[in-house]
Amino acid sequence: HGRMSYPLRTPNDADLELTVIGTVMASPTAMKQLDGYLSADLFADDGARILFEAAQKLHEAGHNISPVAVVASIPHDAADHQMLRSMASSAAAAAMPLSMISGPVAVLRETWARRQVSGVCEQYAKRAADQFENPFDVAAQMVAEMDIVAEKRTGRNALQSASQAAENLSDAICSRERVDTITTGLRGLDDAFGGYGASKMYVIAGRPGMGKSAFMVSSLTKTAMAGHGVVLFSLEVDQAEIIARMLASV
Repeated sequence: HGRMSYPLRTPNDADLELTVIGTVMASPTAMKQLDGYLSADLFADDGARILFEAAQKLHEAGHNISPVAVVASIPHDAADHQMLRSMASSAAAAAMPLSMISGPVAVLRETWARRQVSGVCEQYAKRAADQFENPFDVAAQMVAEMDIVAEKRTGRNALQSASQAAENLSDAICSRERVDTITTGLRGLDDAFGGYGASKMYVIAGRPGMGKSAFMVSSLTKTAMAGHGVVLFSLEVDQAEIIARMLASV
């Protein structure tokens, strides 16, 4: 018993698939941005799957992706070519901005997972009731198929992406590059984690009297002196004390 795909669909699924494939065809960078999170097997509709595979081949060959290019890349003698042209047109009309596609892609992946789980359970329930089947083998095979669904949660390139991120971080530390970071004002901290990163939140924790406020004021003062904008809010330390600590750290 090999891996199976379970094509259980609803009208809403069809609309969702049109929106996703339309956005892929209308956005030149969509395939690159969605690599590892979007694959042909997520589409239950044969037409949507064929259009996606055509777009994927164009991307892999380094060609620009568009509805016209995708349809043109499908052999004219292919079955249902006219239907695919019509579907591509409908998909293009349903396309949305690429910046908004993450939600529909997430729903598409969840819908695929629900189809797979429902189909696996139905198939293996029948096999479990078969007196000629080994129930332990049935259980092992069912777990294997469920694992395939679970692995889809983060995308097939999750491990590669994490490995690449770790390699990039190591290279940056070794070369002392500070990409998209600003100084903490303390060389030891900058060397340890590279400084304050953009769009990051840092929590400074400690027991009372350990110097959290002093560190904060000193660090932000040095950051401001390095030419970066700083805004400081305090619900505990008053303005006079903050100014005194800033002067002391200069």
